[in-house]
Amino acid sequence: MKDTWIVDFWSAVFSFLARFSIFAIIRLLFRSRTATYGFVEWYVTIQTLIALVTFAIASYRYGEPTNTLLLVMVVYGVFRVFELVVYQLNVLLFDEYRAFRQGKEYKVRSFRRLVLLLLHNYFEVLCWFGVFYTFFYRSGDIVLPDSQIEFFTIFRECLLMMVSFGPESTQATNPVGVVILTVHSFVGIFMTVMVLARFLALLPAPVSHDEMDNR
Repeated sequence: MKDTWIVDFWSAVFSFLARFSIFAIIRLLFRSRTATYGFVEWYVTIQTLIALVTFAIASYRYGEPTNTLLLVMVVYGVFRVFELVVYQLNVLLFDEYRAFRQGKEYKVRSFRRLVLLLLHNYFEVLCWFGVFYTFFYRSGDIVLPDSQIEFFTIFRECLLMMVSFGPESTQATNPVGVVILTVHSFVGIFMTVMVLARFLALLPAPVSHDEMDNR
């Protein structure tokens, strides 16, 4: 009899949460076309471009009031960040475990491919939080530094939050802003420390001309 339940419990939770994603909806609509590695790569690349373009547009003259289009893209970005966190947690902790429980062999296509897709996801998360920052700056929930190059200033703030878990100048002005910065810090810890560091360690080391290095 098993004396532990925590892994099975969270495996079931994140298996359920994975159903609430944009990719899951696309798979239901176009099942025969989504079962390839190439489709996944196109999906990740297109989503990254959507986030980048949205961030570039949103950060242009970011001192203007919010609008409906920006709100729609913020909602879309929230779904994407949720989808990415759930997906990366499944890859990191549960996909191999589920395959083992079902008696199936678990293999990834390539570690290099996995890291490249992860870097796409990492950059996409940065861009979506840049969109969130511009929206909540316009709504008065956070304060951003003044700059003549809005895109790179906000991107730098988001990058600092991802890697050092604290922005340089961005501050919350009310509880909504505190929630935004806290969630970003949590996602940054997860994506940087748990996921990126874990899969970078899996990349094969190149062979060295120094025989001592190859031992």
